[in-house]
Amino acid sequence: MYTHRLLLLLSLIVALLAPGLLDLWLFSEGPWYQPFLIWAGLCILILLIEQWHRHEL
Repeated sequence: MYTHRLLLLLSLIVALLAPGLLDLWLFSEGPWYQPFLIWAGLCILILLIEQWHRHEL
């Protein structure tokens, strides 16, 4: 049940933040690899959350 609530919360956050993040991604003046760093950080965060959740069980 915990996973379903987490996925629902993440879906809501993505739905609310997607337009702003898309504008930031497409029209930013930053380096070309900035979106990839954001995705890599997100993947690492999810990996850490999963490992923490598995150790709790």
